[in-house]
Amino acid sequence: MVPVKEASFVNQDGKTGIVVPPKDPQALAKAINTLLDNPALRERYGSYAKERMKKEFTKEAMVKKVLGVYQEVLKNRIDALNLFVSWSLMMKVYNRKKK
Repeated sequence: MVPVKEASFVNQDGKTGIVVPPKDPQALAKAINTLLDNPALRERYGSYAKERMKKEFTKEAMVKKVLGVYQEVLKNRIDALNLFVSWSLMMKVYNRKKK
């Protein structure tokens, strides 16, 4: 079962569907009945979900997000490397002055 917090990223409660707590059959039954009884609501959720899918979950969008994560990781590693190099150079200068 997917935790509610994680499921809510994909299925946004009240926008693309109805999020129910895990292991709560009464809440699930209520959500199902709400959707069965309201075709306009189903249509609205479906339309919004389709548009969101086109923006957030296409292959291109997912690749862009993954590349962004890699770029951030590399930037942080480069920043750390630059800090280490700067610190190393400062220590060399400091040690020379001590002699």
